[in-house]
Parts: sequence; C-alpha cells; structure tokens
Amino acid sequence: DVGGFIIYGEGIMEEQPDGNEIIRLNLHYQWNDIIDPNPEYGTDTLKSIFGEFITLGQAESYEINITWEDNSSMLLNPTTRRISNTSGYPFN
Repeated sequence: DVGGFIIYGEGIMEEQPDGNEIIRLNLHYQWNDIIDPNPEYGTDTLKSIFGEFITLGQAESYEINITWEDNSSMLLNPTTRRISNTSGYPFN
C-alpha cells in the first residue's frame, strides 16, 4: 500500500563454539509511496508549478516502490540473552 513499509524474510540461529549464538537474517524490504505535491511544504507547491510548466500541463503523480534485501546478523549471549553485536541493515 502507498505509504507502507514491508519487511519479510527468514532467519536461522547457529550456536558458536564459544557458546554464543548467531541469528542470521535474510531480509527483504519494500518502501511504497506516492510522489505528488504536498501543499504543506512550500517547495512542493513551487516544484509542482515548475513541473506543470515544463511538461505543458502533463505532469502527474506516480507511485514508487523501492525494494532491496540484505543479510544481517545478531550475536546473542546465551547467559544474559542480550544482543552483544549486530551487522547489516537495519542495524548499522
């Protein structure tokens, strides 16, 4: 949906020789929006006027969907059950 953000994927937990556990995540992300002038922002109004001018009145709003994926991991201390280290998006 427009304005939505979706995260989905899968993860596995691997026990390490030192007793820590690593949670490995293969995640997919999708950001959805509509590109249209928002009158609450003065620059949007100016850009809209400019867009209408240079396209001879043919400028239109459009939907945009940006997708990406990333492999992430979390190092989990089994004693404290706390995350001690992270890597990959969205952690860093």
